[in-house]
Amino acid sequence: MHNRNMDTMYQATEYIEQHLMDHISIDDVASEVGYSLFHFSRLFNQYIGHSPYDYLIRRRLTEAAKVILDTQQSIMAISLDYGFNTAVSFSRAFKKMFGIAPVQLRRNKAPLMHHKEAVTYDYIQHINHTLIKVPVIRQLEAFYVLGRVQWGKEPSCEADHTTYDHKISFFPQVSRKNSPYKMVGHKTDQIASTPGDYILKHIPQGYSAEFTHMGSEDVLSMTYDYIFQTWLPKTTYELADDYVIEQYMLEDNRPCIRVYVPILGLWKKHKL
Repeated sequence: MHNRNMDTMYQATEYIEQHLMDHISIDDVASEVGYSLFHFSRLFNQYIGHSPYDYLIRRRLTEAAKVILDTQQSIMAISLDYGFNTAVSFSRAFKKMFGIAPVQLRRNKAPLMHHKEAVTYDYIQHINHTLIKVPVIRQLEAFYVLGRVQWGKEPSCEADHTTYDHKISFFPQVSRKNSPYKMVGHKTDQIASTPGDYILKHIPQGYSAEFTHMGSEDVLSMTYDYIFQTWLPKTTYELADDYVIEQYMLEDNRPCIRVYVPILGLWKKHKL
């Protein structure tokens, strides 16, 4: 039943993708997959991480943002294409999702936070099998990581996970830099100097959301898609810095990566 539900929810997202620019309702999507509206909405939220309506609106706004960045088409025309009756309602929803107005996005060409890309079947399997979706909020004590910089998708500068235990990952949508890069190394106490081409990164004391990624580093990008595109937009938290921390370990003889996302706003009520 679990796999059947995943199949059906993926079918629903495919139907949404095919009709992003059409006037469809969530009833239409539920009917397409043969479920009642209530049953469909409950399962969609469980397996995709969004309500069907939220997913539909976020997908429309994400694709509209790409058109704004890539063309000179008018904001009014784009808003109508993606199902909004007026440019005002479109701009209001756009700013609520991205924190920036459509005209500002076109002017500044800024990287988007909180966008939502179309899910794949592999992604649905990942977040429902190999990721603990609800993080633990914990306070980390200050520490250092001694290591080297790794740019883009180049192979790790170390041979295997026995030679490093931490990575500090920086992403364009978080750090506003043009390319993602990582620092690969070891957690350590403060030292007076660094050998060779190594650098020392100080991680200050603070609160983090701890996610547990069970499985290979090869699919870690899907965990980050969930964190930045689904989990973070649904909370009142804000990012406390421009990086996340990866801790590599074995749990029950299986590879496990703890992902720590530095956050602000712990005093606010969490929406999830």
